[in-house]
Amino acid sequence: MRLESPRFDPTVETAGSTGFTFPKPVPISHLAGTAGAKVEWVWEGYLPRGGIVLFIGMWKAGKTTFLSHLFQAISRDDDQFCGLGLKPTKVLIVTQEQDALWNVRQEKLGLTDRIHFQRGHDDYPQPLRQTPSRPEWAAWTNHLGQCVEVLQPRPHSWVTDPVEFATERRFPSQHAWAGLFGGLLE
Repeated sequence: MRLESPRFDPTVETAGSTGFTFPKPVPISHLAGTAGAKVEWVWEGYLPRGGIVLFIGMWKAGKTTFLSHLFQAISRDDDQFCGLGLKPTKVLIVTQEQDALWNVRQEKLGLTDRIHFQRGHDDYPQPLRQTPSRPEWAAWTNHLGQCVEVLQPRPHSWVTDPVEFATERRFPSQHAWAGLFGGLLE
């Protein structure tokens, strides 16, 4: 005897195996009428306000240099960077680079206090000296959330340099990455 599973009807709300219900799928035209339908860009086409952007490249390819020039444009209140629209913002950088390197960039490029750094205890350049436990990571992310309230207007750009600073070896999951930075950028 062959058992047939119930036929799926996408026009009806269904309950998953966990008991949660999910709404029926919607056509793409529905998206134009949602609260998230419009993108507000910090840097047109590349840095959406409230979004997460992964900027990667080979070692010594110029990622930090490029971002430093973006920070220069932000510091000067430029309305364009590389020919694309740029809106005023604040930036919070989480880095493992030495202070001396950022001091050179600050002097050479005229970076202003729109650019902030998250420091560690005792003014240590890195906020976390070793791989944190989950409770330590939760406390640190909570601290960053509180920073949002202090840095007014809110920072709309966050930079983690290098990105491995917040990758799987330190971080429980990709969802946690999105949860941390996505929540802070809202």
